[in-house]
Amino acid sequence: MSKVMSVTDLLALVKPVLAVEEGKLVQAPVVQVYEDNLPEGITMDIVGTVHKYDSRFFEAFGTAGSQLIAQRAKADADLAAEELKVDIAGHSLSVAFSRPVNAEPTAKEWGASIGFGYGVTKPTGLDKNARKAFAAEMMDDGDDE
Repeated sequence: MSKVMSVTDLLALVKPVLAVEEGKLVQAPVVQVYEDNLPEGITMDIVGTVHKYDSRFFEAFGTAGSQLIAQRAKADADLAAEELKVDIAGHSLSVAFSRPVNAEPTAKEWGASIGFGYGVTKPTGLDKNARKAFAAEMMDDGDDE
């Protein structure tokens, strides 16, 4: 596996290119930093292919998982909740079920009783460091006295 840049190194590259125009992020420079700093041998074409595969795999997993939960929930009226979760290389896919509380749920309620989750491993420093830095920045009134 080729080397992946540190958060510190990536931050030094991303921060200077962030710009907002007419209330929207200017995306091209951010995408360029992403592309220019991919690990050796990884191209944007590969990244796009992997994202497309992930999307399709998640749809297949979600569909199959919801069908399995439907079978299990029909067979066991006491099954109040269930989650099917798989971790694939740091990406978490899940199908979660919570039985509606009404005695005779509507189709809408049944549809709302199933949920799908997709997540990547959240960087440990994101909440701790970014939130702390954001709060400090917002509390700073710019007055150095």
